[in-house]
Amino acid sequence: MSEANSHATELTSQYIAQVTGDLERNTKEQERIGQEIETLQEQLHALQHDHTVLVNMQQALGDASPAAEADTAAAPSVPHQVSAEPKQSKPKKAAATSAKEDGIQEARRQGLIREGIHGNGQADPG
Repeated sequence: MSEANSHATELTSQYIAQVTGDLERNTKEQERIGQEIETLQEQLHALQHDHTVLVNMQQALGDASPAAEADTAAAPSVPHQVSAEPKQSKPKKAAATSAKEDGIQEARRQGLIREGIHGNGQADPG
């Protein structure tokens, strides 16, 4: 009987060691995948932001072609946080000018275009 108990105890110890090792590997893998997901979410957020900037620039530049509208309609919708402060309405021309300026500033910030002026007053493309 003692030999059977000894064998059972040894087997239990092996299972405990195996389960402990599996748990450690599982935890490390969860951490690794969680970090990958976080990195991918940051990249996705940056791409969505860039998409919004580019769509705004396109609209400000007056390109409302059907193909452009289809591209923006096909983009997945991401909920945006609503501001507690009411938005003030701008006249359409002022809003378009502001959107164009915002888009150009954002493109400069991201290094898509550089500052410089042609004779027509337009920014230099990179």
